[in-house]
Amino acid sequence: MKKFLKVLFAFAFCFSAMTIASGCSDDAILVTGVNFYKNEIYVSVSESVKLDYKVFPSNATNSRVTFWSTDENVASVDEAGNVTMKAEGEASIVVRTVDGGFEDSCKIISYIDPTSIAFKGDSEYPINEAPAGVGYNYYTSLAVDKTTKLNVEFLLDGLPNEEITNRNVVFTSSSESNIQVLDENSGVIKAISGVSMDGSETAYSDITATVETKNGNIKTICRVYVNKSSTIDKLFVHYANGEELLANRDGSDVLELTTASLGTEFYAYILNASGEKKTDAEFMFSTNDPEEKVVALDVDNSQSEEGIYKFTLNPVEEGSTILYIYTTCLDASGKAISLSITIDVRAAVSHASLSATERQDGGVEVLTNGELFSFSPVFKDSTGEVISGASRTLYFDELSGNIANYVRNFGSNNFRIIAVPEDMNELFTITGYVNKYPNGDSVHERVYFEYDFYIRNSLEGLIVSTSEKAVVDGVPTLPKDGITSLTLTNKSGSWGTQTIYAYALSFKLTDTEPALVSFKSNYDASKVAVQQDLANPSKFVLTAIEEGQTQLTFVVTNGVERIEYTIDIFVVNVQ
Repeated sequence: MKKFLKVLFAFAFCFSAMTIASGCSDDAILVTGVNFYKNEIYVSVSESVKLDYKVFPSNATNSRVTFWSTDENVASVDEAGNVTMKAEGEASIVVRTVDGGFEDSCKIISYIDPTSIAFKGDSEYPINEAPAGVGYNYYTSLAVDKTTKLNVEFLLDGLPNEEITNRNVVFTSSSESNIQVLDENSGVIKAISGVSMDGSETAYSDITATVETKNGNIKTICRVYVNKSSTIDKLFVHYANGEELLANRDGSDVLELTTASLGTEFYAYILNASGEKKTDAEFMFSTNDPEEKVVALDVDNSQSEEGIYKFTLNPVEEGSTILYIYTTCLDASGKAISLSITIDVRAAVSHASLSATERQDGGVEVLTNGELFSFSPVFKDSTGEVISGASRTLYFDELSGNIANYVRNFGSNNFRIIAVPEDMNELFTITGYVNKYPNGDSVHERVYFEYDFYIRNSLEGLIVSTSEKAVVDGVPTLPKDGITSLTLTNKSGSWGTQTIYAYALSFKLTDTEPALVSFKSNYDASKVAVQQDLANPSKFVLTAIEEGQTQLTFVVTNGVERIEYTIDIFVVNVQ
């Protein structure tokens, strides 16, 4: 937690005009804060990691820090910020600046593996335990062309445990021709074909969930049977063409509609033991979207005397809702025959644009050195309208060529600027794609995007000095004697001249060239003349004109950030 009170105390104590480049004296640059780069990390017991941090400003005179742990029994830390996980649990590592006592913390959590995993179902999608002696642990069923998500429970010594931190599960299919895994990490699967590949009458695929642990892989298997036709106690729901069955016995149906699928029609009916439609059953339809924000439901009872109920679904916008179908007909156990169908409305994305910041230079976003950024996408349809509620996974092309020297991809839509080019006007581009529809996997339904940006040094301060920067062992070193005022004299009729230098402070302990410093024209030109050296734009020559006082304001910008620094100019006559 940043100690802002200490900042106020430091400023009150100094009580003089100063910037990041000045402290209580001309040669002291005070610390204003400290930050860990991460707020939380997971570490295995006995493993060691180094915590990276940053002191603000980067050119502070005293940037030394100390570290300590809130629980040495769980995690210890040495003077360099190296953390060792000693036991299961969690602790916070605190970094504190010697100058000013500013603090930040990073939570260290032990990386705990499960001892076993299990498939689990719910009321809408049951998953059953397999009988002893078979080659799988669980079983369920799914109709052709239907999609569902398999859920896994993480166990510690046979019981679910929320403290388990290793939940990195991977799903694989033994027969992609029958059941395809659409997302290997989240367990989304789709039934592809009801034709068995091993010659048996029943098509299936074994879905294996695997978690990699320190002691080896943990696996569990669910056999998913593919239903060519399925019922829920003789209740059928068909598409309007009467060919493709929609409803599943296991209640796992997911109906996907696009926003262009207007007026999609369906028929619902009940068959008796003789295979005839029951005409004495009444149907009721509803959704959990009563305001029809996702889909509008229209029911046609004109064929009810024939035992047929027609209903139409009109997608409104991207989202998900559940359609409930109830009847007055009872099954053999005396329960009303009913079912529910999940309806996912998918909008067709035609255009994707990305934004990482709100800082722009000439319409192009600007990122600064050391910045960690991710993208906020905007999706539009073919008419150019923004698709409300649209969500897509961003797939980025591999960073290669020149951009790889300046940007690093940390995965999960996280990038960091790691260097600054010599040419601050060099335009960089990150490319990639999103799927036209959620969970899409067709190469022909990809929508590509480009993100253009500049890379600049971040601005952290501005120093004005009578000394020029020096080169020490080949490294440019900025002066530390920042000034807040300057006196020019007229001695024996000769007006004095003074050369000063202005440098911008950046993310690194160097100036931000070529982010050059300029000055405002609102000074009193009758008191002093100011000339900027074109060959060395950091150099300014001031010549006294007549006795008096004025102010000179220096300005630096990298295109998005702007810093000003003002010094007082006194022109006096001396004997």
